[in-house]
Amino acid sequence: MRSEAVKKTPKASTVSTLIGALRRRYFVYIYHPITMKMLVAIVCLGLLMVLVSSTGGRTALDGIHQALRDRFVWSALLLALLFVVATLSPSFPEFMIIVMSGFVFGVVFGSIFAITCVSMAATANFSIARRSQRRIIEYIFDEHSVRELRWTASRISPAMVFFTWFLPSINFDLISYAAGMSRMKFRTFITLTVFGTLLSSIALAFLGDRLRSGEASTVVVLLFVYTIIGIGLYAKEVPPWFSGFDSDDPTGR
Repeated sequence: MRSEAVKKTPKASTVSTLIGALRRRYFVYIYHPITMKMLVAIVCLGLLMVLVSSTGGRTALDGIHQALRDRFVWSALLLALLFVVATLSPSFPEFMIIVMSGFVFGVVFGSIFAITCVSMAATANFSIARRSQRRIIEYIFDEHSVRELRWTASRISPAMVFFTWFLPSINFDLISYAAGMSRMKFRTFITLTVFGTLLSSIALAFLGDRLRSGEASTVVVLLFVYTIIGIGLYAKEVPPWFSGFDSDDPTGR
């Protein structure tokens, strides 16, 4: 009996090692914030497509728009609250709130509102990271994301910040935290953020405004494409530890 127990131990150890390897190398994609953002964005856009694909759905959407416009102040407070949630939650797709701003307020005011809120949210992320470095970051993100932030912070540049906000992406908050953990000056960061997010906010607010038109289905398709492009741009710059590095090595080497 003892010899049989001894024989089974190596097998159990092998299974545990295999599960551990899978968790380090592959399960991170399931729990990673960018994956969660993608899933939330796809669910939201899927529900939106259902609405705009029928006459009754478009009528309901018009009713929602009118109700929100009639309660302008409360709508602004609600959207601002959602931006706060997006700031604290790494799994919330911020660009959907910019689309909502355009849907409720129109292109001009929606863009101004979105740029203001994005800049404030980015400032909050930057400040949290600058003051706490890793203490609060480790409560917000999983282990792999913390390492990704440290990796990004060690390589961050003004061009990286600008194009992260300028190009289609659903990874807005990670660059803010990484900038706060780096030596970049706040004045440089916020200037790049405002100018970088300017065109993307105008474009997203415009698409949100067009949700009330006969081109609503096309708008949703474009937002789907926007999401996929953002994921593709992020995946292209995947940090090295997603390729099987030792998880106990914080440098990924």
